[in-house]
Amino acid sequence: MTNTDKDLTKKVIEILPFLNTAIKNIRLYPPTSASVSGAIDRLYLALSKLLAEEEHIFFTESEKSLLICGKSLLQKDQEKFLTLALLGVLTGHGIRSISFRRGLEKDELGRFIGLLAGNPDTIQTEGGLNKKITDLNIVHADIDQKVYVAMDRSHQVLASI
Repeated sequence: MTNTDKDLTKKVIEILPFLNTAIKNIRLYPPTSASVSGAIDRLYLALSKLLAEEEHIFFTESEKSLLICGKSLLQKDQEKFLTLALLGVLTGHGIRSISFRRGLEKDELGRFIGLLAGNPDTIQTEGGLNKKITDLNIVHADIDQKVYVAMDRSHQVLASI
């Protein structure tokens, strides 16, 4: 893994607390609560800063491990609570990956995180996540999007989405 890859992975790992807090707060508090809006604000600021540098970022579940932008995390990072919590959300919804692209707006992010925080069974009865994402006009965040990564000879492909 190059230094650039390590830097990107580190920056994306720094978003995990904001992402998990936003999901947790939406589950625990009413949508108009300051806890929810504050958590979405902090997540949006962190994502916006990163998406100003990167076109898109994505989290992928592969064999019960979390990949960040196609890169495997160190074992110690795989065992952290925040990593396991996000893996729980992904597997609970049957999602292989979530991605965020440049142009993401705060209210769009809030709608997307609201879906991730929702009850998987209820969402399935309402047509599933893909239908809900379309219905809520979420265009800069997605699930199970196919991502193709160009690799050179010194790198090994860890997983395909």
